[in-house]
Amino acid sequence: MFNVPAIAPGDIMNARVDLDLARNPGFELALKAIVLLALFGVAAILMSVPFGQIALKIPLNYNEGYNAYHTAAVLAGTPLYPDLDALVTNNYPPLSYYAIALVTLVVDDPLVAGRVLSALSLLVTAVNLGIVTRALTRNGYVALAAPLVLLIYAGMWFNNYTAMNDPQWFGHALQMGGLAVLVTGSTLVPGAGRLVVATLLLFAGGLVKHNLVVMPLAVAIWLAIHDRRALLVFCLTGAAATVASLLAGWLAYGPSVFRSVLLHARVFDPGLMKRMIGELAEAFAPFGIAVAVLAVLRWRDPGTRLILLVYAVGLLVGVPALGGEGVNFNALFDVVLATAVSLMMLSVVMGEHLAMAGYAPGTALALMTALLCAPLLAGTTTANGAHNHWRWVGAREAHYVDLIDSLARTDGPVACHMLSMCFWAGKPLELEFFNYGQKLKTGRVTPDLLMERIRTRYYGRLQLQDDFFDKNLVPEALEQAILENYTIERRFPSLVLVPKT
Repeated sequence: MFNVPAIAPGDIMNARVDLDLARNPGFELALKAIVLLALFGVAAILMSVPFGQIALKIPLNYNEGYNAYHTAAVLAGTPLYPDLDALVTNNYPPLSYYAIALVTLVVDDPLVAGRVLSALSLLVTAVNLGIVTRALTRNGYVALAAPLVLLIYAGMWFNNYTAMNDPQWFGHALQMGGLAVLVTGSTLVPGAGRLVVATLLLFAGGLVKHNLVVMPLAVAIWLAIHDRRALLVFCLTGAAATVASLLAGWLAYGPSVFRSVLLHARVFDPGLMKRMIGELAEAFAPFGIAVAVLAVLRWRDPGTRLILLVYAVGLLVGVPALGGEGVNFNALFDVVLATAVSLMMLSVVMGEHLAMAGYAPGTALALMTALLCAPLLAGTTTANGAHNHWRWVGAREAHYVDLIDSLARTDGPVACHMLSMCFWAGKPLELEFFNYGQKLKTGRVTPDLLMERIRTRYYGRLQLQDDFFDKNLVPEALEQAILENYTIERRFPSLVLVPKT
């Protein structure tokens, strides 16, 4: 698919392996297999710990209990979206809760079901990414490598979101499916039927998380460049899906769904965005150079242009989002997806350049794939730290189970910082520290209700993470009220406070 001009061998590389060996078909096949097996091995190692701990009763992330409670509401038929001034919040669209509820019919525990869906969604996203890579490069080898590159990238740098009860990867699985439908076929710009299906899948991703706008925006821009009639079909389909979803949401939940999702309180801090960019620079900067090289070499190619648009829009949308409190690196997952495809596209281009120097095409492609994937290993320190943390947490499951049992035996209400603890204890969702803290910080609500509950020692127990008083989740006056009215009962594996007598 990629046509490149012939260049002198010396312009490719100064140090070269023996060309006779590089042209040997057996060597060519063996090298390609070695590179793929190496990628597979690293991906399998990185996925093994989080996948292996799916069923354990250990807290992985604040979001896990949050999503489990709302899934339980779907299963019980209770209201899904509370009032804006409530002590609890639901700012996600509803689709993921129903998907997790379906998995719960098999897995039984909504929290574990969410982890299962997340793990499967990551794998489906990887497969769809391989399909997109195959369609855009017409190269089966990089299509096999692309899913492994994504798993390694996610596992090296962003493994906190691997097999964790959060709908992020479910949304990306739907949208990558839409992109796969869009680009597969006899023509790159699809016919009306295929375009409608692709649009609906892209839209469905937004019903999982409403901030998943990068891929639809990139596709719209790409269609505006290449086919205005196709853009019209895309926009009409999206508009029809939007109207249908708004109507269904109103009928199912009333106006509360729109207030909860669209009017969610969030503190924005430019300093936080700056710090996050600094922390993530090592994970993105080397590959940004590769994407820039691809743009210079292949920007006229329509398929390459589509992926470059996903990358660029992902940065424009994702980077500012990092300034929101509670927003994590998942805001840049569209950039990760575009990067994985771009690396494979560039390996094809550079492999063809290297073949001009006399290497067999397979040898050249394998060498370039290995070279371009090598910077992924820069995340080894991060991955090893996360791996050790997961093992540390998993080894303490018995302590968490004991803590959960103590919460379950508590008379009266319990409030948990890590919501999964209260969920597994069978306690109702009484208070959500982070989102209610956001409401307090933005002035959406006053602290009177929560302050009264703390002062009257309404909660029989408070479960708080060790860093609760360092994170400034709630105003200082509330923190002080907690310390004045509650005493620490246990410190391991997290803080548990009981009312003072």
